[in-house]
Amino acid sequence: MADPEEAERLGMHGSPTLLVGGTDPFARPGQEPSLSCRVGGLPSVERLREVIASA
Repeated sequence: MADPEEAERLGMHGSPTLLVGGTDPFARPGQEPSLSCRVGGLPSVERLREVIASA
């Protein structure tokens, strides 16, 4: 990621960002795109599997 505009274009809402179908399923509602670190930690393996399976 080079700049905030690229973060917005790609849908990055903090690092790490996992895009599923081009969107971040773990972004908080109303969260602005950002190059910052993700607050709140990583999703569980179970939650990751659920999101990927439903994609």
